[in-house]
Amino acid sequence: MSTGTHSYGSEPGGQARSLPLASCIMPTRNRRRFVPLALAYFARQDYEPRELIVLDDGDDPVAELMPDDPRVRYVRLDRRQTVGAKRNMGCRLAKGDVIVHWDDDDWMADWRLTYQVAQLREKDADLCGLDRLLFLDARRGQAWQYVYPRAAKSNPRSGQLAREEQSRGAKWLAGGTFCYRRELWQRNPFPELDVGEDNRFVWSREAKRLLALPDNSFYVAMIHDGNTSPKRTSGSRWQAHPVEPLRKMLGKDWARYAGEIGDGVEMRERKEKKERRENRQVRVTSETGTGRAGHATRSLITDHRSPATDPSQAVTVSLPYYDCRRYLLRAVDSILNQTHTNLTLVVVNDGDRRAPWDLLAHIDDPRLVRYDLGVNRGRYFVDAVILAATPDPYLLIQDADDWSEPARIALLLERWQLSKSCHLCGAISSSRLWREGSRAGRVLTYPGLRRPLSDRFEFRSDHHGLFSTEALRQVGGNYGGFRIGYDTLLVNLLGMVGEVAHVERPLYNRQVRANSLTTSESTGMRSAKRRQVRNELATIYAAALKRYRARQRDDDGGVALAAAIRELTQSRVSDRERAEIASHAARLRELILASQMQRSATGVLAGEPDHPGDAGRQLEAQLRQLLHDPRLGWNSWTVTPAMAQRLITALCQGRPQRILEAGSGLSTALLARYAELTGAEVVTLEHEPRYFRQTAALLDQLGLRRSLDLRLASLGAVRRNGYGPKQWYRPLPDGEFDFVFVDGPPKRIGREGTLFALHDHVAGGGELWLHDGHRQHEKECLAVWQREFSFEASLVDADKGAWILRNITALAQDYGGRER
Repeated sequence: MSTGTHSYGSEPGGQARSLPLASCIMPTRNRRRFVPLALAYFARQDYEPRELIVLDDGDDPVAELMPDDPRVRYVRLDRRQTVGAKRNMGCRLAKGDVIVHWDDDDWMADWRLTYQVAQLREKDADLCGLDRLLFLDARRGQAWQYVYPRAAKSNPRSGQLAREEQSRGAKWLAGGTFCYRRELWQRNPFPELDVGEDNRFVWSREAKRLLALPDNSFYVAMIHDGNTSPKRTSGSRWQAHPVEPLRKMLGKDWARYAGEIGDGVEMRERKEKKERRENRQVRVTSETGTGRAGHATRSLITDHRSPATDPSQAVTVSLPYYDCRRYLLRAVDSILNQTHTNLTLVVVNDGDRRAPWDLLAHIDDPRLVRYDLGVNRGRYFVDAVILAATPDPYLLIQDADDWSEPARIALLLERWQLSKSCHLCGAISSSRLWREGSRAGRVLTYPGLRRPLSDRFEFRSDHHGLFSTEALRQVGGNYGGFRIGYDTLLVNLLGMVGEVAHVERPLYNRQVRANSLTTSESTGMRSAKRRQVRNELATIYAAALKRYRARQRDDDGGVALAAAIRELTQSRVSDRERAEIASHAARLRELILASQMQRSATGVLAGEPDHPGDAGRQLEAQLRQLLHDPRLGWNSWTVTPAMAQRLITALCQGRPQRILEAGSGLSTALLARYAELTGAEVVTLEHEPRYFRQTAALLDQLGLRRSLDLRLASLGAVRRNGYGPKQWYRPLPDGEFDFVFVDGPPKRIGREGTLFALHDHVAGGGELWLHDGHRQHEKECLAVWQREFSFEASLVDADKGAWILRNITALAQDYGGRER
C-alpha cells in the first residue's frame, strides 16, 4: 500500500493534457445511507472532464439526493434489473471513451480518476484496476487485504520492469476498481448477473490487455450487511491488515464509517428494516396514469410493497405425494427455488406407507410444511384440504413428479397484475411434456382457454396453474367426489364465474411415467374408467352451462350462479368426506400459520437470503435442481447423482472462484451452473473430440455453454523423477485454482501424471478431487504421489468414491509439469 502525495497525468509547467471524458457508472439499489458518500467522492475528484450516471432500481428511490450538477445524471428504472444489466445500460448511456465503475458503498480517494485514466493510457491497457484490494469492516474494527495470485511465469528480469511485466499479466481485477476503454465493453458486454458479472467480464474469451495497478491506496471496499456478494474473509487470499494505515488514508472520511456506519449499525439496520416493513406506504396510481372511475390500481413501477412481504402476494403451493420417490426432491426444489419467495409449500403424504420425509430431512426452509393424510384419498381431495386450510389469496397446483421453472409463480402473478379484467380467477402457463429418458420436451399450449364456452364439454387445459382461493371456493373447491379427470371440469367452471388467463411461455414441466393416473391401464386416458368419469363430468357441465346462460336474469353479481355451481359440484361429496376435509384442514391450518409466524418472527418473511447461510442454502437448492433435469442422462460412465450431491456441498461450503476440471461430462454441466450463479471461472479440459462435442451439445441444450471455458486439449508427456514420462493435458491454464476435479484421462491412459502436472496449480487452501477413488488405479496413483509429495488425503465414500487432496507440496524441486 502506498500513501503520500500523488500527481498523475499533468505536463511540466502544470498545463493539463487533452484528457478523455471519464464516464463513471453507479448501479444502486436501496443504499440510501451510502449514496451521499459516493456522490461526495465524485464531486471532489481532481480530474476533468468527468460525468456520473446513477442507475436506481431500488424500492427506496434516491432522486432527491442528487446534486444540482449537470455532470450527474439520475436514471430511475421501472423494474428490478441485475447488476450486469445496469452496468450495460450505464455503458450505453455513457458519453465518454473511458468508463469507470463507481460502486455506491466504497471509499475512493480524490485522485482516483486522475491516476487510473493516466495508467490506462500510458500502459496502453484495455482495462486497469486492482488485484490487491483493501477491505474495511468498520463495525468490528477489522481490515484485510485481498490478494489475487498473478500468473507465476519465469522472468529473468528484476526490479521495476519485472513488476510492471507481472502487472500486465494480471488474471483478475476487482470489479469496483474497473477503469476501461468503451470499445472493450462494446466487444464484450457484461453478462446479466447480480453476482460475478465483473469476474465474467474479465475472464471472457475476448482478447484484452489487463493492468493490475501497483498503488492500491485510492480504494477501500467496505464490508457491511448489505453487500451484494457476501465477503468470506477466511480464505488464503485474505490477509489481515492493520487498521491504523487505513484510518490515516481515509483522513476526515474515517468518521463517516466509524461513526454513522460503524457504531451500532446492525441494530439500526434491523430497526429500520422492521419499521419499513410495518410502515411501508403504497403509492396508488393506475396502470395508464388515469385510473378507472372508482378503482385505484397499483402501479408495478411505483408500488413500494415487495412481493416478498406483501400479504396480497402470498401463495400456498399444494403438492400431494404418493409413490414417486424418484421425483419428489426435484419438485420440492423447483418450488423453494422460485424467484417469487412469498410462498408456503405444503407437501402432503397421501397415504403412502413409505412416507417421503427422509427425502426432505435435510431441508430446514421454514416455508416447507409437511403433513400426513394417513390414507390415500387422491389429488383433488388433498387440494381441497389445503384450500380449506390456507389463509393465502392464491393456490398453486404442483404435482410431485413434475417440476416448475424458477420464474413460474412470478410470471403467473405478473400476468394477473397486468390483466385489465376484474374477473380474473386463474392463470395457467403452457407446459413442456417430458417422457422418461428423452432429452427434449414437447411444448403443450392451451388454445382452448381463449375459446368461448360451448355445448361441448371439452378439455381447455389441465389445472397446473395459479388460482384465486376465493374463486375456487365459489365453485365448490377442487374436490367433487372424483379421483380422475375433475380438473377438466374445474377449469370450465372457473370460466363461468370469471376468466382464466393463459401465459404462453412454458413454465411447467410434466413428467410422463409408467403407471401414473394418466398412463396406467385402469385409469389412463383411453381406459373405460376414464370414459365413464368423463361422461359423468359432462352431465355436471351441461347443467352448470344451462345455469350460466340464464345468469342475465340475476341481479346479484354472480352470487346465485356460484351457489348453483357449488350445489352441482358438491352433490357427489358425502357428509363423511366433508367432515374429514374439515378435520384435516383445521390441523393443517395450525401448521401453516405456525410456519408463517416463524418466518415473521425471524424476519425471513419469504425465504429471502438475509445472511450468507441463507444465500448458501439457496445456491445449493439451485444446483440440486439441475440434477433432476432429464437432459443429463446419467449412466455408468458419468459421476453419479450421489457424487454430484457431494460436489454441490463442497462448492457451496468452499465457494471456489477459480476451478479446473480434467475430463468433461455431466460434472461439467454442474460446474457450469455453479459458474453461472456465482461468477466463478471454470476451465474444463477434454482431449477426446467425441466427448468434447457431446459435452458442448449438452451445455448448449442447458443454456450453459457461455458459462465456462471448455477446451479441446492434447495429451503431452509430464516428466517424473525416476518414474518415466506420463501423459496429461496440455497446455495447462496459467495461475492457481481453488478447486480441481479430476475425472480424466481415462484408465487406459492413466492419471499418474495428474499431481506432477498440477501440484503448483492448486492454491493454498484449495482442494484436488480425484474421481473413481474406489478403483485400484487411483489407489496406486496415491501410492506413487506419496513418495514425491506431501499432502493430506481423505476419501469421499459415495458410489465410485473420490480422493480429496489438500495442502499439496512437492518434496523435489521441479517435475516439468509446466509448459516450456
